[in-house]
Amino acid sequence: MFKKSLGNWLEENKVYTIKAFSETDACDLPHGWEKPSEFTLNAIVAYGGGEHLVFTDEIYTVKIKARTVEIRSLDAFDEWVQGLDSESVIVGYGSKNFDIPLIESVYPLAFTNRKGNLVFHDLLELVQDMTAKHYDSYPRRISLTALASMNKIRDSIIPLPSVVTSTLQLLSMWRSKNKVGVLKNLIAEAHTIARLIWQMDIDDGSLL
Repeated sequence: MFKKSLGNWLEENKVYTIKAFSETDACDLPHGWEKPSEFTLNAIVAYGGGEHLVFTDEIYTVKIKARTVEIRSLDAFDEWVQGLDSESVIVGYGSKNFDIPLIESVYPLAFTNRKGNLVFHDLLELVQDMTAKHYDSYPRRISLTALASMNKIRDSIIPLPSVVTSTLQLLSMWRSKNKVGVLKNLIAEAHTIARLIWQMDIDDGSLL
């Protein structure tokens, strides 16, 4: 059987992965991580159909392996979402409790003011359900790094320890003016999520 490439599979299935970033430190907020609406939204990265998109007002150029990634303003994100096919699927990892609420705190109608409704999946929730069934116990929270490693997804699209970079490290990088490095990490995370979803389809819905 012919194995479709990741980009072709994403395009055919109308799947897009997403990551959001805020320069706000949760330690500086009265409610910590509980209220995403209290965070600033500094960047959104989306990946689908072989294309990486970065929405930010902070920088103008990101290059990966000599290829320039398209940069759009944050205001363009809502228009991009509205332009997606009504049957598109948005996938995140741990995004249900942060990325999506953060985005919707800035663009309240981004995912709802549409002719059709987007389908959203949080891969972390799916993994937690899998672990609860596997161990016949409580759900385990497995990091994206560990999940990728267990499923032999070790190669990154960029030469950075992208999926092992902690939130505090990303904040430090951003504040030290290494904003390109942060965005490359987000791109790599979105790419890794896409590869995991692709592998689940190839392996009949399973992950190690």
